[in-house]
Amino acid sequence: MKKWLQNLVIAFLLMLLFFLPVKNVSGNGIDVSIENQTGFALKGLKISYFYNDKEIKIPSLKPEEHFKINVHPKEPFSETSMKILYTDFEGKHREEVIVGYFEKGYQGSAKVKAKSVDSSGVITFQVEEEIFDYFEALWT
Repeated sequence: MKKWLQNLVIAFLLMLLFFLPVKNVSGNGIDVSIENQTGFALKGLKISYFYNDKEIKIPSLKPEEHFKINVHPKEPFSETSMKILYTDFEGKHREEVIVGYFEKGYQGSAKVKAKSVDSSGVITFQVEEEIFDYFEALWT
């Protein structure tokens, strides 16, 4: 009987060691920060990714203002990219890729800096992304 109990405890501990690291399988999403360094107010910015029916609206950003959001996709999908969308002064729809590739369960961050706005309303962005697969990060 004592050997049986010992085996049960060992099995429980092994299961615990396996399930603790993978309990949050979906990761923590992608932290997106947007900083306005243009000297002008930015309005009408949105974040979108392919499988999301709704665009994520970003509030107006005054010069030197920051905005942060955690994008944690709930929709079932395999792979997509994330973009920031806006309309320039001439009414043309513009987009800038902020995460080139991610899948369900990926996590990380994207830092977006709006550097300048030209006379047509085209925004120059600087983007830094650090995205990784939750499982890959877990086992490496």
